[in-house]
Amino acid sequence: QGVNILDGIDSKPLRALSYLVEIALRRRLDVSIKIHLDVNSQQARKLLELQQLARRLAEEAVRESKKIQLDPMETQERKAVHEALSDYAGVRTHSEGRGAERRVVIEPIGLLVPGENPLPERSAEVGPDEDEHDE
Repeated sequence: QGVNILDGIDSKPLRALSYLVEIALRRRLDVSIKIHLDVNSQQARKLLELQQLARRLAEEAVRESKKIQLDPMETQERKAVHEALSDYAGVRTHSEGRGAERRVVIEPIGLLVPGENPLPERSAEVGPDEDEHDE
């Protein structure tokens, strides 16, 4: 029964537990280690599905010559999308928004929208919800 709270779609309990383990390790062993917990490989499956979706959306972006904005997602999920499309010919990705509204944008290379800067603007302010990809 106790593990059921960690087994489901909502990854917040797993992130919270990961954070607590990180704090305990830092205090006990004086080391800083990033911990990612996964119950029944649900997070791994979710990331794999997200990468497959990213490739389908990249195909659509190229085929229809349009930008595609994904729904807001967590840092690990955004990173999975960026990595899945990092060597995908014909598209580039970047993240837009802040905090819980941060999302990945997939756009075909060479697509210029009138009045728009061809490269995404980058904030000088880097917060904990920023992707490594965006820095």
